[in-house]
Amino acid sequence: MGTNCWRRKHRNFLTSHDIRLKTIVLGYYKGFQAQVDFVTFFVLNARSLESIHLVVDSRNYSREFVSGQREKLQIEKRASRGARLSFTTDSHHDVSSIGNLNDLDLANPFACRC
Repeated sequence: MGTNCWRRKHRNFLTSHDIRLKTIVLGYYKGFQAQVDFVTFFVLNARSLESIHLVVDSRNYSREFVSGQREKLQIEKRASRGARLSFTTDSHHDVSSIGNLNDLDLANPFACRC
């Protein structure tokens, strides 16, 4: 996309370097144009990219939002054909309900049992 400031700003970098990121995780993704441009930059230029995880507020998550974002992010033009895009929702858990340390999972005390 010609209006993507990330692509214009780093044009010289792209001609002499290969972006070797495998995973991108972006929390608090709301689909603002600046966020779309940032993610699209890597979608279109990172050849080793395997996965992109975008964490969306659960109140904004819908099929319409996801399909609209897939189009904006130009996933079909990705540099790495194996790259997968996933949207997940944030989760806010109330830890005040833990009454005793024995209630926590011993293997992973941060695991959600909701």
